[in-house]
Amino acid sequence: MKIELKKALLFKKDIYKKIILDKNIQIDYIDLIAKLLDNKADIIEIDNLNFNDCDLIEVSIKARQLCSIYNSLLIIKNRADIVKIAEADGILTDEFSIELAKIKKISDDNILFGFMGKPKNYDYDFILANENEKYDNIATYEKISDENNIITYKKVLNENN
Repeated sequence: MKIELKKALLFKKDIYKKIILDKNIQIDYIDLIAKLLDNKADIIEIDNLNFNDCDLIEVSIKARQLCSIYNSLLIIKNRADIVKIAEADGILTDEFSIELAKIKKISDDNILFGFMGKPKNYDYDFILANENEKYDNIATYEKISDENNIITYKKVLNENN
């Protein structure tokens, strides 16, 4: 999918679900992702707590397949290599884990870039924000719930949107 279409979809999507993969919690993550998509999740983010790379790749590829069926976006946190392997729609980063320049270097031009917290001087497509922060021309999402291994964000409407 071309980046222009991904950006257009991003601005139409309201519900963003973050799933934290934890091998210590016995959950069928693929089934969980399918249920979230059935319940109208627009964007799925995979955040790996302690899965090995093989298991993370397996979950990410299956999640990509499910997201394609539901016309939802798949975001991977901090792992540009997994984004590329799974053909995910985007990557979310934070200032402590990986620099955007490194991500852009190993990914292609059809990847959405997101940042958690206040953005730096980079060109981001979406922000997971705190305290109702709003950024013009960027899809901004605010946390509305945190239950077990699922964090839900909802789009905060920007004043110019």
